[in-house]
Amino acid sequence: MHDDSWCKVDQTLSPYGGGRADYPDQMRELVLVIGVRRVWRAVRWRVRRVWRAVRWRVRRVWRAVRWRAVRRVWRAVRWRAVRWRAVRWWVFRAGIAVQQRVRRAWRAVRRRERQANELVLVITMGRVGSSATYRALERAGFEALHIHQIDLKSLAKRSQKLKVARHVMDGHRARALLDAEPDRPVKVITLVRDPIEQNISAGFSRFRRLGKLDELRGYVTDSAVMNSIWKKTPLAYPLAWFDLELREALGIDFYQVDVANAGYGQMEVGRVNALLLRSTLPDEVKSTLLSQFMGREVIMGRTGVDRNKPGDLQNLYRAFELTSPLTVADLSEVAESRFMQHFFDVDKDEYILKWKTRLNLT
Repeated sequence: MHDDSWCKVDQTLSPYGGGRADYPDQMRELVLVIGVRRVWRAVRWRVRRVWRAVRWRVRRVWRAVRWRAVRRVWRAVRWRAVRWRAVRWWVFRAGIAVQQRVRRAWRAVRRRERQANELVLVITMGRVGSSATYRALERAGFEALHIHQIDLKSLAKRSQKLKVARHVMDGHRARALLDAEPDRPVKVITLVRDPIEQNISAGFSRFRRLGKLDELRGYVTDSAVMNSIWKKTPLAYPLAWFDLELREALGIDFYQVDVANAGYGQMEVGRVNALLLRSTLPDEVKSTLLSQFMGREVIMGRTGVDRNKPGDLQNLYRAFELTSPLTVADLSEVAESRFMQHFFDVDKDEYILKWKTRLNLT
């Protein structure tokens, strides 16, 4: 009898079950599984080593590439941002410059429109140098009226002559414009001169109309001719001119403005803006004041004959002024007058002495 118990034990212990006959197949499967696992583990270990090295290098390369790309992009963005700030600042400055130029041009246009609408009047007493002022305004492009009277009574009195002077007709025209357009702005320019100098110059102007220079030398010694000339030239006229022609006619009272110290004055009443200049101011000073007043460059220059230059005309003028009927009492009256004290602030004694010497008065 044979004992087969060991086979049973083997069958019990065998994880594959079955008898002894199928053990080799099971072993082969087991060996195969174990070999595959061992190979897989070896391969996997090697793959992991290689992958870790590759992954580390890939990560390193990726970080480097990513950092360079980000930095490159940031630099580009930052450069464009800086450039955009510069462009924006340039555009802002250009916009400000254009805005300023547009405003300046617009103000110039409005100023020219306002100036074109303004009524410009050169109102002065005669023989104070107003012709040079009028010509300077004409050269500057202003349409001004050059008149000596604007008061209605004064204009009516001078309109009774057979031949009405141009300044009288312009005075009527100015008066009509003032009445027809009560809201139109008005600019008035006037000048002031020593009343005795103005009186002598006005008389000499009438004297010059009598004839040529050779004929006038004979007239200057003719008392009848000279008396008729001086009667038409009252000394009181320049002393009262500002009150009559400016204060009463236009409401401009230059006695309310200090003129003696500066030699000029400016005041504005309602729609009338007025400038007063002393006739003895240098042409450069007059040009500056007129340019500021008119809002445009005005250049003064002489238009008449300078009688202060040596020559026959100066000698004739000197002979004419010696025929003046003025007395020391007249000189004293002028020196003490409100006119002289306000516009010239002269010393009475010095003023009288100057004219006594000049006119050969005792």
